[in-house]
Amino acid sequence: GNVSWRWHGVVRRDDRVRWQGALEKTGQDFDVIDEDSLARAEIYDGRLQVSGEAYRVLIFPQTTHLPRAALERAWSLVQDGGLVAFVGCAPTSTCEGGADDPSLHHLLGALLGERGSGREHESGGAAVLLPDADALAAWLNARLTPPVRGEVRALHRRVEDMDVYLIIPDRLAPPPPERENRLVGMAPGDAEVLVRAAVERPPTPEQLTVSIHQTAPRQVGAVEQWDPTTGEARPARVLAQEGGWTTLELDLAAAPAAIVVFGHQPQAALAPAADTPHVTQLAETWRCELIPTVDNRYGDFAWPPSPGPLPVETRTLQATVESALGERKVADVRCGFAGWVEVHPPTMLEAGQAPQPPKSDAEWQPYAYSLQIGIEKDPIHRQTLGPRYRVPPEFLDFGPQPEGVVCWTRTYAIAPMAIDARLRLVGNGAWWAWVNGQLVTSGSGELVEAAHLAAGPNRIELGLAATEATGSARLRGGFQFLLWEAQRPYGHPLPDVPEWLNYEGPSQHTPNLSLDPHPERAPRQVSWTCCLPPGAHTLRVSVGVPLSAWVDGAPVPLTRSDDEQLIGCLPNPAGLHRRLTLTGELPAGLLDGAAFLSPLRFECGPGQIELGAWREEGLSNYAGGVRYIQEVDLAELPGHLELDLGRVRGTAEVRLNGTPCGVRLWSPYRFDLTESAQVGANRLEIDVYGTLGTYFLEGHPSPGGFRSQALLGLLGPVTLRHA
Repeated sequence: GNVSWRWHGVVRRDDRVRWQGALEKTGQDFDVIDEDSLARAEIYDGRLQVSGEAYRVLIFPQTTHLPRAALERAWSLVQDGGLVAFVGCAPTSTCEGGADDPSLHHLLGALLGERGSGREHESGGAAVLLPDADALAAWLNARLTPPVRGEVRALHRRVEDMDVYLIIPDRLAPPPPERENRLVGMAPGDAEVLVRAAVERPPTPEQLTVSIHQTAPRQVGAVEQWDPTTGEARPARVLAQEGGWTTLELDLAAAPAAIVVFGHQPQAALAPAADTPHVTQLAETWRCELIPTVDNRYGDFAWPPSPGPLPVETRTLQATVESALGERKVADVRCGFAGWVEVHPPTMLEAGQAPQPPKSDAEWQPYAYSLQIGIEKDPIHRQTLGPRYRVPPEFLDFGPQPEGVVCWTRTYAIAPMAIDARLRLVGNGAWWAWVNGQLVTSGSGELVEAAHLAAGPNRIELGLAATEATGSARLRGGFQFLLWEAQRPYGHPLPDVPEWLNYEGPSQHTPNLSLDPHPERAPRQVSWTCCLPPGAHTLRVSVGVPLSAWVDGAPVPLTRSDDEQLIGCLPNPAGLHRRLTLTGELPAGLLDGAAFLSPLRFECGPGQIELGAWREEGLSNYAGGVRYIQEVDLAELPGHLELDLGRVRGTAEVRLNGTPCGVRLWSPYRFDLTESAQVGANRLEIDVYGTLGTYFLEGHPSPGGFRSQALLGLLGPVTLRHA
C-alpha cells in the first residue's frame, strides 16, 4: 500500500467517511491502522513497514490528541524520505503530557517548520498541514503515482514472491456518497427515484481494460488472472508492457471482479475464442410463489413472538386527501406516521429582542413522526447500532444549529373540553412557548408551565434557540415537547409507544387530546392506494376509523376480527399488478398514515410477477425470496444450453425439471442447463433471495441500511444461449 491512515481522539463518523472518500478518489491503495501497529512499525527505505505491508504516506485526519510515540514515528518516517500529512488541524496535546508536553511542540516544529504549514526535508521526505480532504487529494496526486489506472477500484497485496491485485469495476464498488447516504430522513417516494436510476444503470462490462504500475522486476512478463470464486488461474490478456506500465484486458464474464497476479507462473498461450451462441429471450411475465424468510419465533422482528415467518407487509401508501375546504393533495404516506406539527426554517435571533413566531404561512412544512416509534430513521440510533428495544422520548430533530438561531414549530392542540394542563419542554437552549397567541413561558433547559386550553383547537407555537452556553446546538438529545398532562408524573411523551419499548414509564398524555396543524381542514376524505403483492388473497389491517376497500374497482367486504383487525378476502389472486384502494373519513387530530395502527399485512399464495424491481410489484418491504416459474419448450437438445438471468439484485438459485443447476451470488448470473434439459416441456424455476435491508428501509426507527438496498428482484432480460 501507499497510504496509512490513522485516527485518534474524538471525530465525527461523517468526517471519517469524507476522508475515506477522498483517498478512494485518488486511486491510492490505503489502510487504516491503530496506534499499537504504528508503535511497532519499522522505518525502512522511506516506508512505514508493519505486518508485511509498507506505506509511503502517514496521514493524521483531524487528530487533536495522540500518543507521543505516534509523532516520533512520523518524524522518523520523514527523516527516511517518507511523507506525513496532518489534515484539518495539527495535534494540540499528547496522551502523556497533554497540551503542555514540550515534545509535542518540538516534534511539530521539526515536522512542519517554524510557520507550522509544512516543510520539505533534506532526506526527500516532507510533512504538511492541509485544510481539508480536497487539499489532501490534490497533494497526494502531485506526489504519488496511483498503482492502477482505469475505471476501477484496486487493492494490492504482496504474498511471498507474488504481487496480487483485486480489481473491481467502479460501477460495482460503493462510491463514497453511498456510504454517507444512509436512510436518515428519506421521504416517501425517494426510494422509487433511486430504484429507477439503478435499473437504468448500464450493466457491468464483460471486458475491462486496466493499467498497473510496475514497481518490481517480477511485474514484467508473466501475468495471470484468477477467478475469485473458484481460484482457477489462467493467463491474462496483456495488451502492452512499456513505460513502467502493464496494460491488461480483464475477462469479467465469470465474476464481477478479477484477481491479477504477477510473478506466479510463466506466460501461457491464450485459449481460442468460443463461437457466438444463438440467443432466445424468455417471456417477461412469470408464475411466482413467495418464500418469506423473516423468522419471528424469538420476537426478533415483532413482539410478541410468533411461529413461522411474518406476513408480507406494505408500509407506504399513496394518499389522496380532500379537505373540508375543498383542497386536494396527493402524497405518499407511511402507515403510523403523520405530520402532527409544522416546522419553519430557522430565523436569526436579534440581540436584545424577544423572538416572535413567523406569521407568514409560506415556509411552514409538515414534520412527520409516529406516536408509536417516534422519528423514522432516527439518527440518535447510529451510536448504538439500532434502537436496542427502546423508543427515545425525543421526537423532533432540527439537526445541528449555530448560536443565535431560533428553530420553530407549531400546531393546534384539540381539547374535547376546557382543561387546565401542563406544557413540558425539554431542550439544551432557550425556550419560548405561546398558547393561543399568548407567551406562556420562556427560559432554558427543562420547563413545566401551567396552561389553560379552551374546548376545541388551541394554537401552540414554540421556539428554541442555541445559547452561548450550549454553543453549536444539536437540537436532539433530551429534546421533547408537547407533553400535555393532568397533574400526574411524567411519562413517555408519545402516547402509543408499546410497553415493551417504553423505558420512560407509562405515557401521561392527557386523554382525548390530539394535535393537528390545520384543524380547519377536517374532516378529510382520504383514499389510500397501493399495489398488491403477487398472489395476495387476504388483507389484515388495524385502523382507527371505519374503512371501505376495493381491488381494481371491485368492492371487498371487510369484517372485524376478535383482535379488532379488519379482514378482507381479495379477488383474483393470480392477477397481475392489482391495485388496492381503501377509503375513509379522518376527523381533526387524525392525519395521513396515522389512521393505520400497523402496516397492511397480506397472506399470499401462487400469483404472477413481471421481470423488474420488487418495489413495482407490491414488495417494497418484503424480505425473503421469490420463486419465478416458467415452462420452456425445446424442439431438440442443443450441444450446450446456458441460462443467462441478465441483471439480478440478490442471489439466484436455478432448477430445471427439479434438478439443481447452481447458485450465483453476483453477476454474471449464468447457469449450465445442458445436463438437465429434455426434449419438449421443461419446468424452469428461479429462486431469487434478497436481504433484510428492505424490511428495515421504511417505517422503522433504525437508520441502518443504504438507499441502494431498495432495489431487489430479477431484472432480466432472461435468455437461453444455444451453442
